[in-house]
Amino acid sequence: MTEAFTWRRRLIADAYREACGLELAALKPGNVHRDADGHGMTVDDFLRSAEASAGPLTEPGLALGERIYRAVSATRAAVTCNTNLGILLLCAPLIQAALEPTECGGLRRRLDAVLRTADRTDTDWLFRAIRLAAPGGLGVAHEHDVFGAALATPLEVMAAAAHRDQIARQYADGFGDLFERALPLLVGFETRWLDPAWAAAGLYLDFLARYPDSHVARKLGLDQAVAVARRAAPLAAALAEAARPQVCTEALRALDRDLKTAGINPGTSADLTVACLLIRALEPLYRLAVVAPNLPVKPSTLMCNKVTLKGSKQVVQMFGPAQRGVAMAVAACVEDGTIPAAEADDLFICVGVFVHWQAEDEAKIQDFNYQATKEAIKRAVAGEPKAAEVLQKKGSMAHPYAAHL
Repeated sequence: MTEAFTWRRRLIADAYREACGLELAALKPGNVHRDADGHGMTVDDFLRSAEASAGPLTEPGLALGERIYRAVSATRAAVTCNTNLGILLLCAPLIQAALEPTECGGLRRRLDAVLRTADRTDTDWLFRAIRLAAPGGLGVAHEHDVFGAALATPLEVMAAAAHRDQIARQYADGFGDLFERALPLLVGFETRWLDPAWAAAGLYLDFLARYPDSHVARKLGLDQAVAVARRAAPLAAALAEAARPQVCTEALRALDRDLKTAGINPGTSADLTVACLLIRALEPLYRLAVVAPNLPVKPSTLMCNKVTLKGSKQVVQMFGPAQRGVAMAVAACVEDGTIPAAEADDLFICVGVFVHWQAEDEAKIQDFNYQATKEAIKRAVAGEPKAAEVLQKKGSMAHPYAAHL
């Protein structure tokens, strides 16, 4: 295992733990959160579940089904109840996609490959995982029953259940709802409110209002799930429109009390929230600089935008001319020997990219990023600047956006 892969695995595991923790920090009516336990479960149960499952979820060399089973098994050894089956079903393919060393492209493209290549052996492991977790309301299915033989691929099994189960629908649709609606909504909440926990709460409430929660429907019936969605809808709309989300705190707490008193736990809405938070954390890891489509530069180079990209223009500038400039600079450093070619496949570079919001000249964007990246690599390889130089110049050199010296 290369040092780069070890680093990536650790980063992915941390992203998973943070997504689980952030979901628990959100005020989620009816579900366990930091302000109120519920349904015989505590915040600590979920934190221990996340910690226990992070290892097997990111274990190298596992196929999708076995990855899910091992994560469920580790969770059951850590806690005495089913806390995270839905989370694992959603997060395992995302993590598998993020770990896969042979795939190129962004996270969604990698995910598509994971889902398409999963076979009946994965389904057998998947059925074993579901039986071990023993989720509430699990009955007997007329088709692809988890207590029977695995006669189809995970995608085929999930497609057959997509009409009644939101997690199955994500598999069948390639997680389209999470990437196309939920993720932009989450980013919008983060940008407006500058509070990740409230952004997660807004996302959860959107899930709760838009769909009859599958966990509620499975345990209490579809009518009850529809009633919960209808009650949540006006609160979700009010929260989404609020300049300050805190104005909805008491209404959220009231709904939280009512749902928990009635024994209603919208667990699937919470599972989807974790999955979207994980996508939010993982997607930037796969903004790899490419020389051309499907030709990522070596060493693998991650581009991180220093400010939030707003609008299609900035996105195109970032992943068009800026990306080309960064990639060509890295390639030039290999070509001229700054980076030894023999080491290029085992190194990793992270580049922070800033494109000014008023930038118009794409040629300058590309050229400036080429020059800056190449200079930064050469200085880094040379060990510059030295600490003594920094101390000598820190009081005399000006930063272009500093408030004062």
